[in-house]
Amino acid sequence: YDLYNPHIRATTSYTEIMFEAKVPENAEIYVAYLSPVFTDSRYGTQINCLHKDTVKEFIARVHEKYAKHVGEYFGTTIPGIFLDEPSVGGDVDEDFLAYFKELHGYDLTEYLYKLCVDYVGDFKKVRRDYVMTSSEMFLNNFIKPLHEWCKEHNLLFTGHFINEEDPLGCARGGHSVYRNVKEMDIPGFDIISNNLGNNAHPALVLGSRIVVSSAAQEGKNKVLAECFALNPFNFGYDGLKKIGDWLFACGINWLVPHAFHYGYCAYQRTDAGKSFFFQDLQFDEYLKFSRYAEKVCEKMLAYESHNDVLVVLPDGAFGEEIIYPVTNTYATPTERGLALRERCGELVRYFSSNQIGWDITDTKGALEGCIEDGKLTIGKLSYSSIIVVEGGEQEEKVFSRLKMAGVNVVCFNGKNKEVLPIGTQWFGATENLLVLRKTQGNKELLFIFRNEKEGGFVKVPIGKKKVFVYDAEEDKTLAVKTDGGYAELYLKGFGSLVLLLSEEAEGVDGEYQAKVIPD
Repeated sequence: YDLYNPHIRATTSYTEIMFEAKVPENAEIYVAYLSPVFTDSRYGTQINCLHKDTVKEFIARVHEKYAKHVGEYFGTTIPGIFLDEPSVGGDVDEDFLAYFKELHGYDLTEYLYKLCVDYVGDFKKVRRDYVMTSSEMFLNNFIKPLHEWCKEHNLLFTGHFINEEDPLGCARGGHSVYRNVKEMDIPGFDIISNNLGNNAHPALVLGSRIVVSSAAQEGKNKVLAECFALNPFNFGYDGLKKIGDWLFACGINWLVPHAFHYGYCAYQRTDAGKSFFFQDLQFDEYLKFSRYAEKVCEKMLAYESHNDVLVVLPDGAFGEEIIYPVTNTYATPTERGLALRERCGELVRYFSSNQIGWDITDTKGALEGCIEDGKLTIGKLSYSSIIVVEGGEQEEKVFSRLKMAGVNVVCFNGKNKEVLPIGTQWFGATENLLVLRKTQGNKELLFIFRNEKEGGFVKVPIGKKKVFVYDAEEDKTLAVKTDGGYAELYLKGFGSLVLLLSEEAEGVDGEYQAKVIPD
């Protein structure tokens, strides 16, 4: 039963699990009987994605069959292949042990016990090296070959990885979303259910920033999200727009709706949320939202992202805080690991509440990035203000390297918010705003989303520029009256505004009226 919405989700389960449900009279009841599954995998289907032979077999059984039957449409009707939530799998076998020794210079078999419980000495290094080995094998032996196959067949490689919103979950699963998505033509993210409201879910903002940052540093402007899963069947335009606007404010500019084509002899009340296709009674509302989303994404894609603040994700420390072995509920994190995750959440809340734009790298990126003139360059982007989240040995190395090179770097321990950068001063009801800032020459685009039920006025600093509201529903550009370098605007609860800032007025269709609209 989904905690957020009143329907039961169909998923792989165990027959020994039972549930009771009160249903109204004359309700349709569906019961599925499943065979019990007894493996170390939750779903009983996990394969070893660290082996090169695995991806060869996967490509042969799936991708090559696509090529045989519909290959003539590759690159046109079929633009790409979407990879959904792959995970590492795998065991400590001969291949793993050999690659571990090649990377780290010692034999893991002599230290396996250090993965299982907390010990003094170098147990953290062993765990960190274990996660790094798994991550590198997954990337090199599974993800990269899939990307190569797609390139050879004129297909875009896209999709999303499991646990992108939770770096602790990535460490438990032995992979790195930040590095994985660099191998995608269109990096991806997903949002499950309707997790909006009052910064209560900073992990989702963190996950989107990991993917958006990785893409921007690679020079990729398109970032997608699988979205709208696990929502009730009366989910229409208002719900679509709320979640869509939330994603736009996080930097997502391509949407991939959760959509599976079923026969509609009756509503599929046990699906994993609502699907969108033409038999749906509210399909017209989906079309209306699609037209709106097309205009927003088109506008956003004309601008580029760049933030001056960079956060170093403490992926090394997360890898140190996982206690093995892995079971059906994954490996168990330590209390230190849980506290580290909360430290990252506090940082996300601070940025959101202070309207500060920021990007992310990991410890490997920070250690290998180029430093020149007080700036750290990651890929195609440079940063002059670096925040290292206090963690372990790797994070200390990053901080020391940047400090010695004269970069403006601070260490955030969860309590010393006074060391964090101060954004341009906004006024009014700003605590629960998500703000995306993009540029195009001397022009700026701000996508502002109110992440709470209550509406309110905000005063947006615009300097000497003119400001316009872009109304994507009407495809109109509206001039805004300003006062002393600020524009005062009203956002209703879970509402959004697209602001365009420029020195000259272009294509103005009218004047924006900042009326208070009852929520």
